[in-house]
Amino acid sequence: MNTYNLCFKQLNIQQIDAIVQCRDSLIESSFLRETFVKPDTDYLEYILLGAGIMIGVFYDNTLLGFASYVTPSKAKTDLTKFITKNKNNIIQFEHGIIAPKWQGNGYLYMC
Repeated sequence: MNTYNLCFKQLNIQQIDAIVQCRDSLIESSFLRETFVKPDTDYLEYILLGAGIMIGVFYDNTLLGFASYVTPSKAKTDLTKFITKNKNNIIQFEHGIIAPKWQGNGYLYMC
């Protein structure tokens, strides 16, 4: 793979179909089918509509995966509630998904 064609972009609601397709590609693996709890589409839309930010990794305009981040107050589950009361300037990693074909290349670490 030519890494010159690799780029990272903020995703938006117009890309929800590609995001859902990427998410659903994970259950193609028999191991992940039993262990992966996929984020529901409504929650992905909620993040895209302003509750957080979603960064996609693309190769030649194909979405390979994405990572999403939210503020704890807008998260489905506040992972910081036992750590701190001061939640200013804190974001929470919510999802990290790379389609099986592209896993193992460190793309999620780059998001």
